[in-house]
Amino acid sequence: MLAAIVVVAAALVVGILLADTRGLVPITRSVPVVAGMAVVLAVVAVRGVEDLGVGLLLLAALTATWNGLSSIGLAVVQPALAGALVVLAAVAVASRRRIHVPGWVWVLPATLVLVAVLAWFFPPSPAYLATRVLVPVPDSISTATPPFALYNVVNLVRWLVSAAALPVAACLAIAARPKLAPWLAITAALGAAVNAAVAITDELGLTAISARLVPIVDVGGRQAGLSIQPNHVALAVAVAVPVVTWRVLVAPGLARRAAWLVVGMVLAGGLVASASRAGLIAAVLGATLTVLTLTAGRRLVLPLVGGVVAVAVVAVAAFPALLDRVAEQLRISGADSASESNAIREGIARQALTDFGHSPLHGLGLPVAADAHNVYLQLLASGGVLLLLGFGVFVLGFVLEVRRLDGGAVGDGLPRVLLVSVVSWLLVGAVVNQLTDAFLYLPIAIVAGLAAARESTAGGPA
Repeated sequence: MLAAIVVVAAALVVGILLADTRGLVPITRSVPVVAGMAVVLAVVAVRGVEDLGVGLLLLAALTATWNGLSSIGLAVVQPALAGALVVLAAVAVASRRRIHVPGWVWVLPATLVLVAVLAWFFPPSPAYLATRVLVPVPDSISTATPPFALYNVVNLVRWLVSAAALPVAACLAIAARPKLAPWLAITAALGAAVNAAVAITDELGLTAISARLVPIVDVGGRQAGLSIQPNHVALAVAVAVPVVTWRVLVAPGLARRAAWLVVGMVLAGGLVASASRAGLIAAVLGATLTVLTLTAGRRLVLPLVGGVVAVAVVAVAAFPALLDRVAEQLRISGADSASESNAIREGIARQALTDFGHSPLHGLGLPVAADAHNVYLQLLASGGVLLLLGFGVFVLGFVLEVRRLDGGAVGDGLPRVLLVSVVSWLLVGAVVNQLTDAFLYLPIAIVAGLAAARESTAGGPA
């Protein structure tokens, strides 16, 4: 057996070198693929096929915010999620395990398919598309953008990965392993912290990772970390803040709570490096709501408020110019890029309303799902009334599920924390354009998985 492994390994090494020297496959691409295959085989051999699916799901959670780390248009999260779904579904079917997926999970995916089909058969006219006011983009990106009809399908698949594949995979995994739910949330928060750490080191000039990953560098010096845009890393931080706050409040042992406090400081540093006003609002809101939501947090409200006020007063007294510098860094005042950003957003918001007026029932199609820098206008512009209603029912189902789980005291307060993450995103939705990213749907997927675990334990209908 050992001899066979050695022979296969030697053959792979020779094959990789020959493919590189002959220009068939660069070694920078072949080595990661082979290494990934080796890890997959090792996991299957040691832990089994189902653990492979769980591992891929955890990998998707870890890398969900790293959308700048991509190749051929795919970030790590998409293939990881696809693999997790296939493996977990195959295991469930082979073992004849009952599969539970809450009904509300299917509302948004079904609406997306309906909207995409309507946009395919009743597309906007080329003349109208030619008159749309869009933000200029570099030729390298505009030439790589596929035609409108094809982009409709591409965006449908990407959105379905987040809104359907992720919740279903979470249901399959968590139903059999309820303790996986908090680990998914924790893994995602740590992935956001890595993203923030890269933004910090880039800001300090220690690294230039973002500049090598993304062809567009923010002219204002804002950092994107492992994301494609500074606002993305900021929203990733904001969505992770409730989970980190939860761990700081309820993690067992002082050492663990201190470690999570350090993670929170890294997230705060990444938020400052991104200079995102929306991210700042969402993060502060998320931390505040989490403290008020949890029993352990409510006991600390007065000490926390007193401590924050005292630190702020001392800092401003010791450094009088600190407040102005912080406000400028976060583009609250004195930043030219902020006023320019506001003007651009106003123009694309008007365009979204025009798109909705052009096709109020089903919108223009999913290619414009990220154009308006306002998720609600984007829903109307890309899917009309149908998509806005479908999204609303989907979110309502999630909220009601959290209420049911909270009534059963499931997850040590985790469902409420995940609700805070989603509420933070939706409340700043009027000034952000992130609508289809997988990390936004991970809290929803975990809640769906906890519901599936409850139904599986109770023996409910499959």
